[in-house]
Amino acid sequence: MITVALVNRPVLAVLPVLVPLLFASAAEKLPNVRPILSKPADPLLPPESVDAVLLLKTYHEIAQPVELLRKLRPALRPNARVGVIDRSGTGTDHGIDAEVVIREAKEAGFALVEQHDFVKADEVDYFLVFKAAK
Repeated sequence: MITVALVNRPVLAVLPVLVPLLFASAAEKLPNVRPILSKPADPLLPPESVDAVLLLKTYHEIAQPVELLRKLRPALRPNARVGVIDRSGTGTDHGIDAEVVIREAKEAGFALVEQHDFVKADEVDYFLVFKAAK
């Protein structure tokens, strides 16, 4: 996984196949973007460097979600939010139940602050928003 950082604001994670393109684009066209090669269970982000994180249709692919979320917490600035958009499922069907995500986020030290099902009309997708618990 690659985490792309705008100056002091990491904002994006992408698949490894995009790494060469991302590094080349950042160097040539996006001087304010700093790619960071992260680890599967550790985003390797600097402390208090993130305002918002969005895991878009990828949470169900994370092998160690609780560990990843725990290591993400120190990178969050005060009042930062972590969003998860995924589809309901079992984990083996490119989806994961929202209650599993909520439970794992709580275990990692997050509190649910918003929950929406407006992502798609089929009501299969959901959008969860978390903040670091006190």
